Amino acid sequence: MKRLRRRTPYIILKAETNSQWDHVGFAIIASDLFTDKHTLSRVDGLRSLRLDPLFSSISYDEIPYGFWAHAGPKDEWVEPFLMSNLNWSYVQMEEEEMNRFETPENRLCYHQLILTSNEDFYFKAEGKHTGESFWTVSLPIKILLDQ
Repeated sequence: MKRLRRRTPYIILKAETNSQWDHVGFAIIASDLFTDKHTLSRVDGLRSLRLDPLFSSISYDEIPYGFWAHAGPKDEWVEPFLMSNLNWSYVQMEEEEMNRFETPENRLCYHQLILTSNEDFYFKAEGKHTGESFWTVSLPIKILLDQ
């Protein structure tokens, strides 16, 4: 896995959890998340919902590639990235590389994509048997639409 400044098929996002036992550091999503017609219609719908002063967010059943605790010894840049002020980056990697990442102990379920009234998005999931929450940082949808 290599961090790049240009668009790639994958984006790494910082992630967090409220678990006392589990650790999570990042999630990986598809960079073309907001380019298909279905998701673009969601964003258009969000713009009309923003007119309602009581609207906060809307959620969709959507699964990121996954939440992980650590990338592994070959990807030394991930830990400094997680400690930096950056919240996301494009990454170049092979899909099978994800198999070597350390996953949380919890079996995650109830994956959701949340679109907020501020036109931001983030992903969240819950531990199947614990109810603990896992979530990514929030990013402006515009970042992915403008790329």
